[in-house]
Amino acid sequence: MSPTLELFTESISLEVPISGSPMSHIPVSSWTAKEVQAWLGTVNGGRFSHLVLPQGLDGRGLLGLNDTSLAALCAGELRQARQEDEGSAWVVEGEANERHSMIGQALWRAIHREEKQALLLSKNFVH
Repeated sequence: MSPTLELFTESISLEVPISGSPMSHIPVSSWTAKEVQAWLGTVNGGRFSHLVLPQGLDGRGLLGLNDTSLAALCAGELRQARQEDEGSAWVVEGEANERHSMIGQALWRAIHREEKQALLLSKNFVH
């Protein structure tokens, strides 16, 4: 490269996750509460970024929840938000239960997919 052009060059360093989310190489069971919140905001293109999980819920606790428990958490947060006049949409109870169930199931699948992926990656790195 010519000396003149070298004056205009820049270099950067960038860490790119191997696959999936930035946490994909760490088993969910090892996540801190802060890492759970960070993952929640990015998984599935941010689909769950507006969900609020109990404060201090770490990866081990997250794995201990089933889809019904996750759905109940979603329902509780939405019910609380409506009581505080934070939401403006009304949802028929049957529709709300179905929606919470779908969210809980989708989140459960994402959690377990993440755990499986991290375990597979860790096995590949060990060998």
